[in-house]
Amino acid sequence: MEHIQLSSACLLLFLLLPVTTLAQLLPIVDDPEGNHQIYIIQVDKHEKHDLLGDEELESFHRSFLPKTTLNSGLPRLLYSYRHVLSGFAARLTPKELEVILSTPGIQSAALDQSHELDTTYTPAYLGLTKQNGWGGTTMGNGTVIGIIDTGIKPSHPSFNDENMPQPPPTWKGRCTIRGSDFDCNNKTLTGKAFYKGTNPSAIDTDGHGTHVASTAAGPQVIGSSVLGTAQGVASGMAPLAHLAIYKVCFRGCAASDILAGIDQAIKDGVDVISISISGSPTAPLYLDAVARGSMAALQHGIVAVASAGNRGPATYSLSHCAPWVITVGAVSINRRATSIVKLGDGRTFEGQTAYQPVDTFDSFQIIFAGVPWKEW
Repeated sequence: MEHIQLSSACLLLFLLLPVTTLAQLLPIVDDPEGNHQIYIIQVDKHEKHDLLGDEELESFHRSFLPKTTLNSGLPRLLYSYRHVLSGFAARLTPKELEVILSTPGIQSAALDQSHELDTTYTPAYLGLTKQNGWGGTTMGNGTVIGIIDTGIKPSHPSFNDENMPQPPPTWKGRCTIRGSDFDCNNKTLTGKAFYKGTNPSAIDTDGHGTHVASTAAGPQVIGSSVLGTAQGVASGMAPLAHLAIYKVCFRGCAASDILAGIDQAIKDGVDVISISISGSPTAPLYLDAVARGSMAALQHGIVAVASAGNRGPATYSLSHCAPWVITVGAVSINRRATSIVKLGDGRTFEGQTAYQPVDTFDSFQIIFAGVPWKEW
């Protein structure tokens, strides 16, 4: 088994988390009419920060901008952050940024960065049964898990709220429906999306967020399978926990959107934040959106869990090693969806497949891989 080299500041738990591709961080270029880019600006707190309403906070942040809109009519201010940091995200040119950085009350500025997105048998593999592991626990009852990802598909069986309790009294969020495409229930308490200051649909069109959320808190789904194979009962790790969905990933996951999602999760009163999104193993923590957002969450009593990424076992291959983040790595499980190939001379070879058709011929001609398919 391969071993991943850990930094001393990183707590790595070998649990199964959905983690896909890991890529380098790239700047967000938002250039509707020139060389405007998105920057995350940190400012001194307003003396009445805790008393300001949302509109008053936005007005305070707009006071640092040269104009409230671009010539195209697009708003400069994308987000006003209340909890993750004292500051905002805005569209600016480099020259405008220079002027703003010389303004009293401005602490720092960072160019927005793009992050990439990092099985039914897992509970049994981990020994979770009514007698072991789950026995003596609440199975997540009374806990709200905030999922920072690609949204979910609400109609998926893993988000059925049958036998689910009511949300805990600490939950302060609301199900804000924009249109009729996202249905909330006692399992999925809210679904919000953040993209460059807009609020699009929180429906998952990628599949990653649905996978992550169901792994964390999906109820038992009997008769689950992968195209007819590996049939069994699917369940999340905390089947009685509630879910709060914050979609921040579209074509990548912008740091400004990630911070907005975490800011909303803190405001709503989640207990745990799950972030299965990549990061840079070498970036300083003050430039890491996940590290900054997770620190703010911890200061509000919220635990943040982030994926370690797919790289390794080389040095500097782990993401999200801030000591206040629970960093989770993926591991293979002891189950395979197998398929047998039998040759004409009687020899058999075992392989793995998620697609094993039953309504086809028993025998096929062996094709040499080096022969072009047109010559078959």
